[in-house]
Amino acid sequence: MVLARGRAGGRRGFGGENAGGPESPGGRPLGLEEALSWLAAQGFREVARYGVGGPHYRFWSRLALLAESLGREDLSDRFRARARSALLVEDRGARKSLLALAVVRGSM
Repeated sequence: MVLARGRAGGRRGFGGENAGGPESPGGRPLGLEEALSWLAAQGFREVARYGVGGPHYRFWSRLALLAESLGREDLSDRFRARARSALLVEDRGARKSLLALAVVRGSM
């Protein structure tokens, strides 16, 4: 499995504990596409891709915060429920998520 920042997650800073290591190409953390390209060159292939916190999740979460700031707890609750239902994204939407997960399989 490959766990990487999605495109949206790349805007956020991560601590020094994720600074990569000597086994990482370039000694730094890789984005999802970069990691999958590197793994493909090593003989692995992608089986599935998932994202956490995709665009729809972020949209509904922001609406919930806005409704809450306007004193509309009833709407805020509904928007948060919609956000939770959109938390997991499969395939194409994973790239735009805060966190991306790809399942890879090595050649046997």
